[in-house]
Amino acid sequence: MLARLHEGRLWDGGILRSARLHWTAQVERLQTSTKDAIAGATWSASAPVAWAEESCRLIADHGIYPARPGKLPQGYIERHYPLLEQRLVIAAARLASTLDNVLAREG
Repeated sequence: MLARLHEGRLWDGGILRSARLHWTAQVERLQTSTKDAIAGATWSASAPVAWAEESCRLIADHGIYPARPGKLPQGYIERHYPLLEQRLVIAAARLASTLDNVLAREG
């Protein structure tokens, strides 16, 4: 399974699929951590730049890219699964904030 996950799609869904949870169970699991994400999701003109810079820092700080490209270290998925869940919740809150901002201007 690990070899299939590392075909360039690991962070695009492979880590999440590794839990083998039905989507409804995954939604329930993610809903438990929404409060922290919503706090940092307020829209502003500079927000997208700040969010992109935050993601770049996370890549460096959390060792997202393995030292040996093409080979994942032991425990990689288990170590990064909580970060992936956190980033999904934050992304959803930020998308909602962005849509609220756009729709408020058009309404």
